[in-house]
Amino acid sequence: MQIPIPITARRKTCTARYALAMPPPDPADLEKRVREGAWLLAGDVAKLLGVDPATVWRWTKSDPPFLRYRHRSGRGRYREYHPEDVLRELESSRQVEGESQS
Repeated sequence: MQIPIPITARRKTCTARYALAMPPPDPADLEKRVREGAWLLAGDVAKLLGVDPATVWRWTKSDPPFLRYRHRSGRGRYREYHPEDVLRELESSRQVEGESQS
């Protein structure tokens, strides 16, 4: 006779361990990284721009894509977003309505 294993014992994900090990990204650090030319993941872009990660995903599905991206090689093939596009959106979000861009 088999004893059923509780669901919580079966669901061991690395996400929980990752969340505990890594502090949440700081927007100032993210901005510094993107200005240095680093490609960011969707969650980092969302945190920096103050939007939901689903919004970042929708931007990549638009035609033409609102944000250029590449797939990270290896396991998972996460999307990394182009730093120039992220900076463009960051600057446009900071622009005051009615001001001209310089």
